[in-house]
Parts: sequence; structure tokens; C-alpha cells
Amino acid sequence: MRYFKSTAKPKVKKASVFKERMDFITKIISLSKNEKGLLSEIDLYISRLVEQKNNEPYEFYLQIAVCKYLEHYYPNVLFISGLTGVKMHPFIVKKLQYIHKDYFRIPDLQILQSNEKYIGLFIELKTLENTPFLKNSDKFKSDIHVKEQAESLEKLYKKGYFATFGVGFTASQIIIDNYLKQ
Repeated sequence: MRYFKSTAKPKVKKASVFKERMDFITKIISLSKNEKGLLSEIDLYISRLVEQKNNEPYEFYLQIAVCKYLEHYYPNVLFISGLTGVKMHPFIVKKLQYIHKDYFRIPDLQILQSNEKYIGLFIELKTLENTPFLKNSDKFKSDIHVKEQAESLEKLYKKGYFATFGVGFTASQIIIDNYLKQ
């Protein structure tokens, strides 16, 4: 049996950078919720990553931060978070299209907890740099993807869910807190 030496470079650096970023996000979230400005530090951190323009899934870091926040401050609340921020092979993406309703975009975060007014909470997460809104306006960008997401949120709202965009960590945290306190 012959053994061949691999010429592939180890991906240690990328894995350690990812772990470093997750440790930072976890540390910020575990600090007191009442300390002013600590949670908005996550938005600043993600914004700094975006400025580096190294083609990373920034929404995924936001998604992780929001999920860690839910786990830390609302341990008894059930939630589901999708794989939207994860880059997948085109073959897998094609397969997933067969198990989703056409023209319905599943929001990034689903909180399976009713309150006095709604039967659940759905949030489509966006980074501050990737807002679905036009500058200084509450109107949506003309992007087809954003349009489909907004239509999906509207359909969920009509079915009795609270469904909205969460632009940045701080806004998402406020949405979650206000919803779960009702």
C-alpha cells in the first residue's frame, strides 16, 4: 500500500480565527445585559469584520450572536435557526429547493414561544451594512431577494406570527426582549 503526502495546507488559521470570534461574541453576551453599550459592541465588531472585505458570512456571525443571546438570557425558550449564513455546495442548495415552498423565504430565526398577541416570532436577520431598507426611509430596496423576504414576513404576520427584519444585533435583541416580555 502506498501513502501519499498531502499537499493541502492545513486550515488551522481559519479555524482558530473563527474560534476567536466566537469566544469574543460569547464573552460580550455573558457580561451583564444592563451594562450600557456592551451588547452594541457586537454590532461594532461585525461592522469591523465587514470593513475587512474578506468574503466571510457576516450574517452568520450575527446569527450566532443572537442565538447565544437567546441561550444565555432565555434558556427555556425554544428556537430554530437556519443555515442561511453557511456557504453550501450548489448541489446541496438545489436539493434544499425541493423541500421548501416556492417563493417563500424562511426567516433566519424562529422563536417557538407564544405571547399574549402572537403565536411565535420570526426574525430575518441583517447586518447593519446589509439593511433591507433604503437610506433614511422605511421603504425596501428593490432587490428581488429582499422583496421575497418581506413578502414571506408579511404572510407569516397574517397567519398570527410576529415577523420582522432584525437589522443588527441591538435591534434584534430589542425585538426579542419586547416580544418575550409581552
